[in-house]
Amino acid sequence: CASAEPQPLVTKARVARTIPPSRTRIPQVEATPSKRPPVVSRRELAPGLHELVFADGSVYRGTLRGLTFQGHGAFHSRLFPSAGDYGEGLRAGQGTYPWPGGERYEGHFRADMPDGRGTFHFANGDTYQGQVKGGGIQGHGTYARRNGDRYEGPFREGAPNGVGVYR
Repeated sequence: CASAEPQPLVTKARVARTIPPSRTRIPQVEATPSKRPPVVSRRELAPGLHELVFADGSVYRGTLRGLTFQGHGAFHSRLFPSAGDYGEGLRAGQGTYPWPGGERYEGHFRADMPDGRGTFHFANGDTYQGQVKGGGIQGHGTYARRNGDRYEGPFREGAPNGVGVYR
């Protein structure tokens, strides 16, 4: 009796072709503290909540320690808005980061890089959900294509690596 439910295939060769090569590494996030332009104005919006305006027109609204992003805030630049938690001026903890091409990352950051668990939404409709390390897809996760194909298993340097399930 044939089942209408597709059976999972465990095959590394077929899965490796499902992830576009350009999607194996998450793009570098923008505006680390050393690259930010000078602050042109600072004001307190409410107790503990500040607004910094930078020379290029970008704006940070959130908590500070001196002029360093610390705690929760949102940084809006001409190219990229980003919101979430900051530590010592770097994205740390939970946050969201979109790119101009329609891609976005939602998840954990460490030292201004996606790192931990998160979800990456690609402009073509594909998604990756799982472990991210040093800005790249690394560890256990699920890559789902827009057409319904899915791979769940280990990844290394953005590519399936080891035994996983392809449906």
